[in-house]
Amino acid sequence: MRKQKFNTIKCPQCGREYLPAEIYVPFAFFGKPKRIVRDIDQSILDHEGSNMDLKERYICDSCNTTFDVIANISFKTRVNEKYNFAKDYQTKIKPSITMPENWWWFLKFEKLILK
Repeated sequence: MRKQKFNTIKCPQCGREYLPAEIYVPFAFFGKPKRIVRDIDQSILDHEGSNMDLKERYICDSCNTTFDVIANISFKTRVNEKYNFAKDYQTKIKPSITMPENWWWFLKFEKLILK
């Protein structure tokens, strides 16, 4: 079995590895903003609620050493051309069944059969 590479946090004393979810609480880590106020350029001016909390103090489960963890995160963005609905696009529809010009005769015939 191939060993997977995980994004881990190590105890500085004994080297025990932790997954970030074992140490950080998701709502505390990302914050919980409410009522976000933006200007006309869509830049954030203010918000209510909590900010991101990138610092955490943890006690190692193996050696009981208290250590601080500080997260450094960054976000990258790019336009997804396949799903960019801001541009004109065409939807491909599967070929449908075409009715003959005298299709209404078929409907009359069908009514006669069903009676």
